[in-house]
Amino acid sequence: MSAWLEDGERVVLEDRRSGRLEGRLRAFTGAIVATDRRLLFLERPRWAYAFGLIGLLLTKPTERRLDAAFADIASVGVGSHGRAKTLEIELTSGESHRLLVKDPEPWLAAIGPQSAERAAA
Repeated sequence: MSAWLEDGERVVLEDRRSGRLEGRLRAFTGAIVATDRRLLFLERPRWAYAFGLIGLLLTKPTERRLDAAFADIASVGVGSHGRAKTLEIELTSGESHRLLVKDPEPWLAAIGPQSAERAAA
């Protein structure tokens, strides 16, 4: 899964069993990755959902739905969707993303230092 890494970039935090919420009822599975420069959400291809569980087991998250440098992240918050925790990310372009995570604290810690550096600059 390292084909998306740029030169000199390293993975800080990764969760391959997460999801992305679109609206109230649509959820897509994938992987959240925080590198030392950016935040990514890699989603399974949409055609895999047509084959149900077999399609999800046979495919890997490859499509980039979120690829944002830390400088492009305006705010990060924590919310909930039922019993699940969500990481609510708003970009400077006005886009917002809701990512399902088990524990939001490591993600806030990974994104937090870059946010503090950006605010101080």
